[in-house]
Amino acid sequence: MNKFEDKIENVLAKHGNIQLNFEGESVIAMQVLKQASDKNKLFKRACSPHLSPTGRQKQTEFVFHSPLNNIDWRIECKSRQTKSLIGEITHELNFVANIPEKLYCLVLSDILITPYILGLINQNIAEKGLEAKVWVGTKKQFKNLLKESQK
Repeated sequence: MNKFEDKIENVLAKHGNIQLNFEGESVIAMQVLKQASDKNKLFKRACSPHLSPTGRQKQTEFVFHSPLNNIDWRIECKSRQTKSLIGEITHELNFVANIPEKLYCLVLSDILITPYILGLINQNIAEKGLEAKVWVGTKKQFKNLLKESQK
């Protein structure tokens, strides 16, 4: 994990009331574990139902499941500024409709929150009809989303 992902994990730990932690679970195992109890669960390096561009099993940084708050989120963190970032996000958005979670949270570092990048991402979300399934924002906005969802 990088420092930005560590920060998002800390936000989840502080405000998510995590009771169970799991690491590297398959999509099917996550579904079973989610249904097995009513405790808040955090899945780290959660497998996705699609392959990465290199043919390996894609892993999302986190899946957060809070049954009492009706939260079932897949959380992807992006912090590096590379030429291929928009292409990577566009590729991952192709599979959002197939994820079992209710919401796909794309948390971007402050340096990535520019009108240009947000415009491209939001345009791609709209073209795919994913407005109700995708949330995009900063760490601070994610923290607020988490707090609001638990009221």
